[in-house]
Amino acid sequence: MKKYENEHMNYDENGLYKDEKPIEDNHPVASKIISTLVLIVFIGGIIGLFYFSQNGNGYMAVYSFFGIWLAVSILGLLSDVIIEEKNPQQGLFVSLAIGILGMAGTRIVQVGDNQTRIKLLKIFCIGVAGFFIVLGIIHVIRKAKYDLSSKDNCTVPITAKCVSVAHESYSSNGQLKKYMYIPTYRYTYEDKEYTVVSGKTIMERGNDMDYEIFIDPDNPKVILDPDAEKKGIASVIISAVLWIGIPSFILIMMLYGLSKVQL
Repeated sequence: MKKYENEHMNYDENGLYKDEKPIEDNHPVASKIISTLVLIVFIGGIIGLFYFSQNGNGYMAVYSFFGIWLAVSILGLLSDVIIEEKNPQQGLFVSLAIGILGMAGTRIVQVGDNQTRIKLLKIFCIGVAGFFIVLGIIHVIRKAKYDLSSKDNCTVPITAKCVSVAHESYSSNGQLKKYMYIPTYRYTYEDKEYTVVSGKTIMERGNDMDYEIFIDPDNPKVILDPDAEKKGIASVIISAVLWIGIPSFILIMMLYGLSKVQL
């Protein structure tokens, strides 16, 4: 979509025109805090790794190494899901698994008796599954707020600025089948500013560009993007099954299996 009808599509790969600058971070303070914590964790982990290695404490050195993976991935997930309000990057789950499995494996090797090993495995299962369940609950609640909000009363047209855009792509057999934009709009209604995440759309969305949407005058946080996909309860149920149901089922099966282990 063009910014103006009589203007050529001459913006760059980031959706910005030549005279435009990238939009600033919507959460500058929170982003700086996360970035600072990541730096502290990384430097602290490296220092701990070398310190314990030089002092002959091999187990603590290994804990320091895997602790870096664990802490950085958790901070990244919190940043994506809570601060940026977008789907977490898949690579973060890989680094999270490396950190958790590495630390758990090191601890299990370090201790001796079977009872302690089973206890640690239970803590490991509950911790990992519980973390994903909590993230899943947050994601599903946010999705439900948008998908289940009635758009029938969205009758007031308004010009909103796209302040950030998340992307999702769907591939099959190595070929891109679908590319989706998930815009965050900022607009003013009756002297009050609102920032709302819209639904997915195949129509191109660019930072700092203006688009026409419709809002509910009685509840201005409820918006209708004419180009966005229309979803209902089915999409919320599917998300709940994927994000909450599957981790819960895996947790139950793991704990059941561990309860049958003979000490």
